[in-house]
Amino acid sequence: MEANAAPIEDFRAGVRQMFGESLRASEDLLQVGHEIGAAPDTDPLSETVRQLLRAASNSMRSVLTLGECGCGPDALKISRTMFEMAVNIHYLHSHPETLQDYLDFQWIKKKRHRDYLLNFAPTQAQRTDDASMTELTAEYARVSPRFTGRNGKIRSHWHKSNYQEVARSVGGEIIYGGVWPFVSSLIHMDVLGLIIARGPSGEVEAVPSDSNLTLGLQIGVLSYAMALFAADEILKANTEHRIQSAFGTFRQSFAVGQTRERGCPASPTPTPPT
Repeated sequence: MEANAAPIEDFRAGVRQMFGESLRASEDLLQVGHEIGAAPDTDPLSETVRQLLRAASNSMRSVLTLGECGCGPDALKISRTMFEMAVNIHYLHSHPETLQDYLDFQWIKKKRHRDYLLNFAPTQAQRTDDASMTELTAEYARVSPRFTGRNGKIRSHWHKSNYQEVARSVGGEIIYGGVWPFVSSLIHMDVLGLIIARGPSGEVEAVPSDSNLTLGLQIGVLSYAMALFAADEILKANTEHRIQSAFGTFRQSFAVGQTRERGCPASPTPTPPT
């Protein structure tokens, strides 16, 4: 499929033809995700995971849409966020005692935002009603000691470990180490990100383009399957065999004739941690 050689609908038709089996497997995974995340749960951990999975499902749909439209770099950016969602679900599954930290860190975030407004947009900050300010002050006082280190500073994340350690602890280090730095450069658009976004001619290609298309789809589906496996167990959905089947089909469809994406390393398709 030649990039930029046809209108968007022709390009989309070409993507469906080239990645047909992979897209069908992705849709099967999405169907499982929609079923797992359909009903609210009264258990706090289960409900948090359910909401995370629903967000991941929305992102998976975005990756597929962007992929069909030849927006590989942007699909890759969303795939990175999906990986973070999957890691959070697995970490909460492995360490359910950290759920309250995950939930309460909102007050740290809200306090930082409030402080920012006071410094740079005081008029906007003054619009906060008294009840909301009272709640923020009380909740921040309640939770901040839990997130304060020995140096007296509030940590940057809801978990105590750095993100690499968290990813390693849930079996996601191969993506973290092999893909994360490249996609981070693409998100922050440093010089490596600019190189990734360029085509063989040295120009950033106008969409639709096949640049980073395969990698965006692979990392997106891998991250989504990773989230599904943990959510299935936490929510007791009994869909593991369906996830394995659909993800196996997806992996097999890329096993033969996989090409290396321009500007990025060849993407692995390992089995996500279960």
